[in-house]
Amino acid sequence: MEENKFESFPQATLPCDLYLKGNNFIFWAPIAGVKPQDIEINVTENTLTIKGKRDKIEKVEEDNYFFQECFWGEFQKTLKLPLPINVDKVKAEIKDGFLKITLPRKTQTKTKTIKPQ
Repeated sequence: MEENKFESFPQATLPCDLYLKGNNFIFWAPIAGVKPQDIEINVTENTLTIKGKRDKIEKVEEDNYFFQECFWGEFQKTLKLPLPINVDKVKAEIKDGFLKITLPRKTQTKTKTIKPQ
């Protein structure tokens, strides 16, 4: 049989959208077939990192593929956020094959009054 002509990637990136809605950054990514326990989300004030894996549904010998566009295996996405976020209020949910992460912007409302001595 002729050698397959598709590329194989050891780790893929995760396609996503990131936008501002009110005081929150909203992150969306398609993750159909990924189990919640197979996703790890790490946030700091300035970065968001999503790691995970999607297991193959059935075993197929590589020689039997004509083309392969679906990604199976590990993936990772790291984003530098445009503004600091409130890490304690980040929420994530999976619905209809999409991962949605709500990242509230950090508000700087602290005021301190000082008097000269």
